[in-house]
Amino acid sequence: MYKTIALAGTFDRLHKGHRFFIRQAFYQSRNVLIGLASDEYVQGKLKTQMSHLACGRANINLFDKLRVDTDGSRSIKTQTFSFKERKRELENFLREEKLLDRVEIVKIDDMYGPAIDVNSRIEALAITPETSRGGKEVNRRRRRLGLDALPLITISLVLSEDTKRISSTRIRNGEIDRMGRIYRKVLTFNGKIPEALRMELKEPQGRLINGDLKNLQEAIHKVKGLMKSMFYEMVITVGDEVTSQCNKAKIEADLAIVDYHINRKRKFRFIHELGFEKDNLNRINILSARNPAGCITTSSIKAVNNSIKSFIETGNRQIITIVGEEDLVAVPAILLAPLDAIVLYGQPGKGIIVVQVTEEKKKEMKLLIEKYK
Repeated sequence: MYKTIALAGTFDRLHKGHRFFIRQAFYQSRNVLIGLASDEYVQGKLKTQMSHLACGRANINLFDKLRVDTDGSRSIKTQTFSFKERKRELENFLREEKLLDRVEIVKIDDMYGPAIDVNSRIEALAITPETSRGGKEVNRRRRRLGLDALPLITISLVLSEDTKRISSTRIRNGEIDRMGRIYRKVLTFNGKIPEALRMELKEPQGRLINGDLKNLQEAIHKVKGLMKSMFYEMVITVGDEVTSQCNKAKIEADLAIVDYHINRKRKFRFIHELGFEKDNLNRINILSARNPAGCITTSSIKAVNNSIKSFIETGNRQIITIVGEEDLVAVPAILLAPLDAIVLYGQPGKGIIVVQVTEEKKKEMKLLIEKYK
């Protein structure tokens, strides 16, 4: 229909929805101009939206933990890929689709970009239902400049397995992968998990920091040093001894999962005995879940999922007390955590496992579980 149409976006963690949007634009036009948001534009817009969100809020800690994305939704402050990385992913996709000779990628520092250039060859704008307001604003600006309004081509959104839209925010929050698959759906077991899977999960799922229970303080000290060199936005501890030692070392877990036992022996009766200050417990969201030994129950999965969502929404610390055994709850903690979270759990007689949650780690865990289903 057109010689050249334009579209724009951040295109962070290029996903199935992005790919569909771009493909549809090429069906409409011989050439496509893609306006790719600069790092300065992305950060500036986020800061503006954060300041608007902060107005009238008393809990400033919330804004240390959260961000507001360009679509207005909330996510953990997981790093957005740089312009260079986002452009490389775009070019790789376009190369796979054999579309590189029909595209021009330009860096944009505002919502208008070349769409308000008098000499622009753009004949139409491709938008989604969520970016229609921006498309209309571009046309208002064009009319003020004495230019004709551009046709707006609305391309539908792509939905994930739960019929909600696929977005970079949901990927960063750890809910879905880039194809819109729900991580939580992997965690469905009828009773106990298969013995073969349980044996594989006994192997460290991350980096092992050596130190037995007697030397766990030394291991925690090493973990603390390691964390100084890592980018992370959420810390999850699984296990009473790990949680207790982290509290002593001033490593503040955003989500702690405990069962009041160490080596299957009852060691604690109350939350504060694990190092949580009594005076601060009213500011911590505490949930309970059932999880018998050798199981990953629906109850524990729901508790982990709700606690992570609560942390993202409020920035408040979370605790899950497990009735049963918490060991295997590290699995949903890894699968459901936001990207760039750190999960810490004990390896009996060996030390502490440090898992940095990445897209690759989630995929690895997902494939491991699916192998035994």
